[in-house]
Amino acid sequence: MFDPIVPAFALKYRVIVPDFLGNGRSERIEKWPSDLWFRWAKQVKALCDHLGLKKVKLIGSSGGALAAINAALEYPELVESFIADSFEGLQADPGITEQIRNGRAQAKTFGGFTEYLQTLHGDDWEQVFDADTAAVLRHAEQIGDFFHKPVAELKVPMLLTGSLGECKMKCVS
Repeated sequence: MFDPIVPAFALKYRVIVPDFLGNGRSERIEKWPSDLWFRWAKQVKALCDHLGLKKVKLIGSSGGALAAINAALEYPELVESFIADSFEGLQADPGITEQIRNGRAQAKTFGGFTEYLQTLHGDDWEQVFDADTAAVLRHAEQIGDFFHKPVAELKVPMLLTGSLGECKMKCVS
């Protein structure tokens, strides 16, 4: 998803585009955790520790945005700033949860979308998509809140972005 903008950012920054466990080309996991985005924040911290990174700028969209916010809340000494794009809000919204429940099965029938998922995750894209869907639904039913701390406790600069409809991104250097 970020491939088109990586070259522009790479002119000025070291760019790392991780796959969270179970996603993309990473190791598959049997059952995704209900507290998915908090776990992803922990994976960000572990990766940064492994690479010896001390201050990072994060960009995340959708679930990646929730992971970035969680990382900033939990590890303010690590996160210098972040951009969070197109995420649901502070807690699971019953209407959106219902749209996910009903829409994801139908989404698997759209050729262009399934090709995109196959490009992201490989031949087992459907297993990844179903595991993600199950985790999202369990989170909504069992946890609800996306963050373990109030967002008022954020200590790092953030930019929140989103759109009301479909948009096309053009990278300008």
